[in-house]
Amino acid sequence: MSLQVSRYSAEETARRGDEIYEQQIRSLVEQDNWGKVVAIDIESGAYAVAENALSASHDLLDRLADAEIWCVRVGSRALHRIMLLPEELTPRPHGLAAGEFVVPDDFDEPLPDEIQRLFEWLHEPDTEVLGWEAKTPTVLRTDR
Repeated sequence: MSLQVSRYSAEETARRGDEIYEQQIRSLVEQDNWGKVVAIDIESGAYAVAENALSASHDLLDRLADAEIWCVRVGSRALHRIMLLPEELTPRPHGLAAGEFVVPDDFDEPLPDEIQRLFEWLHEPDTEVLGWEAKTPTVLRTDR
């Protein structure tokens, strides 16, 4: 998997994505897809609808490998929500994925510089991490 930095700022991506959704897509998807996620290519206006952002993004990238993606949840301003888990949840048993993957020997080694830089925006003092818009993030797209 290779990482590619977006060609647009986070603000421009959001502006374009919201504009395309409101002007071209909303009326087409809102009635039958309430609660689903729309992944929008902010350059072409192409879109995909799925149950979650990852599935919608993969569907769109299957059609447009170079898509600049913005996601919107149909019927809601928030794409994700944060909530407390109920205390009565039963802990998952250990070993459910035994033998399904191998942890590499270098798992605890520092990340390569180019990957580390992608996370550093979270700690910049002028970044509003929990608000609707972040001021200085790096927007990423992953190619499968």
